[in-house]
Amino acid sequence: MITYRKARPEEFEAMASFANMVFNHKGDPIQFHRDLTKVYGPGADRRFAADMHTLAVDDALGIRAMIGALPNVMHTQAGDLGVRYIGTVSVHPQARGEGHMKAILPAVLKEAREQGADIALLGGQRQRYGYFGFVPSGTVWTMTVIPANVRHALGGVRAEDVAWRRVERADREGAHAAAQLHAKGRIRFDRPEDRFVEICESYAKELWLAERGGDVQGYVVTDRAKGEWLEVAAVDADALDAMVKSWFSRHGVGTLQITFPDWQAEDRLHVARYAEDVSMAPGACACILDPRRVARTLLAAKAGYAPVEDGALAFDVEGFEPFRLTVEGGAVGTASCGVGECMKLSAFEMSMLLCCPYPYEGRPEVPKTWFPLPVWAQGPDTF
Repeated sequence: MITYRKARPEEFEAMASFANMVFNHKGDPIQFHRDLTKVYGPGADRRFAADMHTLAVDDALGIRAMIGALPNVMHTQAGDLGVRYIGTVSVHPQARGEGHMKAILPAVLKEAREQGADIALLGGQRQRYGYFGFVPSGTVWTMTVIPANVRHALGGVRAEDVAWRRVERADREGAHAAAQLHAKGRIRFDRPEDRFVEICESYAKELWLAERGGDVQGYVVTDRAKGEWLEVAAVDADALDAMVKSWFSRHGVGTLQITFPDWQAEDRLHVARYAEDVSMAPGACACILDPRRVARTLLAAKAGYAPVEDGALAFDVEGFEPFRLTVEGGAVGTASCGVGECMKLSAFEMSMLLCCPYPYEGRPEVPKTWFPLPVWAQGPDTF
């Protein structure tokens, strides 16, 4: 008999071992207790970890499927949003096709709504999760910089006095400096300072701090090959240029790929001036659990870094109370409204409208500068 239920603290080791087996069977060499210590490491809170996981358990065979939903808070200058990041989606190789995900994932999303979450995020194949209401979301910009760009565009930039150091978990001073910079971001997720380095090291990543004359210039989260900056924060544009230039001389990489979220507008536009290549893609898949709160909060956040034209739209979204979304002089607001004046959308259609970063067939006519909203989580905050 199969039972669908929340995990128990005493199942902590079994959950990590099950996830390792499933992912390794698919060819992914991840070891969750080593590569995602913020949830599965030796010092993790087992009660907290158990509470975020939902299992399919066979009375005779044990765990057959599992989903985790990592809670976090998205902080913006316009307010906070509750987030659940869906991860460690695992089905035993011999239990595939038995419908376990169809039972677990809707229950996880229902629980998230009941607990006040506004958005669910995950990384995964679009159509697979589209059945559960997830759509491509976020505008993520990737800049490719090569030595020729540095030589020609940054030739006059002083960078020889930039010192890099890898921030280890015992480096409280380095963690504090990086956490202080992270806290200044327009949109950011919770990262307690005492776990900041551990969170940045998720999925075999490293945290590096740049200094000049004892003053912090910025930090980056990079892969171990040093060819990707999955996150970067700099005190200003000059510091960012010096960091880019010095990284090449410090690590001798042939190319450097730098990822910027849409809301890091000044930095991405600055690096785009000299990058060899610039590309844009969705950053994750999102399911909007509270359209009114998400639309109001993230459209107001977007107005803080990009032009957002005046206008008004009324929505009647399946399963939610109708509401009107307005922008007037850069101020964003919402109000209740009657059904008759609203644009009728399913929950999936509303998520597409709010989140999808490219044109698609059947997209409603809306103010061009409103959507997509900045829905994304940077690498360390994923699950």
